[in-house]
Amino acid sequence: MRGMRNGVGRLPVGIGESREGPLWVDLAELPHLLVGGHTGSGKSVFLRQLLTGLLLLLGPGRLRLALVDLKGGTELNLFERLPHLMAPVARDQESCLELFQLVTVELHRRQALLDRAGLEDIERWNAVHPGEPLPYILVVVDEVAELSAVESKR
Repeated sequence: MRGMRNGVGRLPVGIGESREGPLWVDLAELPHLLVGGHTGSGKSVFLRQLLTGLLLLLGPGRLRLALVDLKGGTELNLFERLPHLMAPVARDQESCLELFQLVTVELHRRQALLDRAGLEDIERWNAVHPGEPLPYILVVVDEVAELSAVESKR
C-alpha cells in the first residue's frame, strides 16, 4: 500500500500524516481491506472518517455504498439517508443476506455488460461510456466477526 500525498485517485482516502503531509491511499487499488484493533481503538471512527471523506468527493453517480452494522450499534446511522446507499443499512442477518444478494446481482449484471462490450473493468467502461458510467460499489461491514453467524444461516 503506497501512500499518496495529494489525495488524487479514483477512491482517495486519507489514512494519516507523515512529515511531508497527509497520506492517502486509493481504495480502488485495495479491493479488500480489513481494519483491526482492540475495543475502543477507533475502528468505527476510522470507518466513519473514510466514508465521510469519500462522500465529500464523490456523488452517488460515482460511488454506491452497501453498509452492514451487525453489532447493534449506531456507528453507521450518519449515512442512513444518503442517496449513495444501494439499500438501507443492514442491521440483522436477514437484511445482511438481502444486501449481499443485491450486490451479487449487480456484480453479475456488470460482468455481463463488460463481457458484451469486450472490456475488462469499470475504468475502461466509464472511459468508453461516459454517458452511462458504472459507479464504484463499496461494501463496508462494521464488526465483521458477526458475519460468521450470517454465513452459518446460508
